[in-house]
Amino acid sequence: MKTPVAPLAVCFVLLLDTGAAIAQSALERSKRDEVTTMSSNEPAMRAAFEKARAGLDGFLALLDKPPPDTRLYSVKIAIRDGNVNEFFWLTDLTRSGDRFLGRLNNTPRSVKTVHEGQMLTFSREEIRDWMYVDEARQRMVGNFTLCALLTKESPKSAAEMKRATGLVCD
Repeated sequence: MKTPVAPLAVCFVLLLDTGAAIAQSALERSKRDEVTTMSSNEPAMRAAFEKARAGLDGFLALLDKPPPDTRLYSVKIAIRDGNVNEFFWLTDLTRSGDRFLGRLNNTPRSVKTVHEGQMLTFSREEIRDWMYVDEARQRMVGNFTLCALLTKESPKSAAEMKRATGLVCD
C-alpha cells in the first residue's frame, strides 16, 4: 500500500516572519495550497532548521543513490523579495558537488521574482529543510518545518495531517 501523501501537503508552503494566524486544519489548508505562517524566531522552527541541517548529509547520500521504493526527494529553500522571505519546496533535484538545480514546486504568494515550475540553482547552504517519501515504510521522512508548523495546530488537526502524509514528528 502506498503512503497516502497529499501532493500539496508535501509542498506545504512556509512564509516566515509575518505572524498570520492559522484558521483551519493543516490538511484542509494544504489541499488548497494555502500558505501557513510561523516566525523564524519560534523555537519549534529554529529546531526544525537545525534538525534538517544535522541530517542533510544523510539525505544527500540518499539523493545520490535513492533506495528502492523512495520518491519525491525535495528540499526547501528561502527566496527573498524585499523584506519578505517565502520558503519553497524544490523537486526534480540534480546536484553537482554543493550546487543544486531544482524545480520550484509551489505557487508564490508574496515573492514575485519566481514562478511555479521555474528551475532554480542554489547552494547546499541555502537548504533549510528536506524530505522524501519512503513507500516501503509508508512514511514521509524529514519535512521538519511541517512538524514545527503542526505544533500550532490542535492535536486532532496535527494527527490528521500526520496520518494523511505518513509524517512522523519526534
